[in-house]
Amino acid sequence: MPDRDVATTRDLIHYQNATIIAKSAFAASDGESLLKLRGDKKFLDSIPPLLEKKYLKTIYNGHRCSGMLDKGDLDGDNEIAILDIHWVFGGAGG
Repeated sequence: MPDRDVATTRDLIHYQNATIIAKSAFAASDGESLLKLRGDKKFLDSIPPLLEKKYLKTIYNGHRCSGMLDKGDLDGDNEIAILDIHWVFGGAGG
């Protein structure tokens, strides 16, 4: 769940990028993340950071081109969440 100060799609994309950077900062010296070392690895933790960054760049460019970077709740559920950044590509049907 994003920080309460995240109000626009631009903020949400930057928040997600900061999360990737923070995860990289906590990587162990052998390249394994601390989450892997604790044994509670989740699916999203297995996505390579470079792939995730490239995806966020694509999402950012899509929102920039559609003029929706500074919009808030795009899917109409009264909260800004990760699903809002996908809205520009999928709309109501996903």
